[in-house]
Amino acid sequence: MWYIFNEEGNCICTADHEPNKEDLATRSEIAIESNDVYALDEVILKDGVVQKKVME
Repeated sequence: MWYIFNEEGNCICTADHEPNKEDLATRSEIAIESNDVYALDEVILKDGVVQKKVME
């Protein structure tokens, strides 16, 4: 699973194939691949690693 994050580190979508990194860069977005599967509202990018959000 590929997770796509905006420049604030918020996950904005997922993909089952590798996204076009040049296209993402035009919007200051990045894609990170992970074997873990999370819903959009429960994922966070921390230190370059896709992790499940800790709900407070």
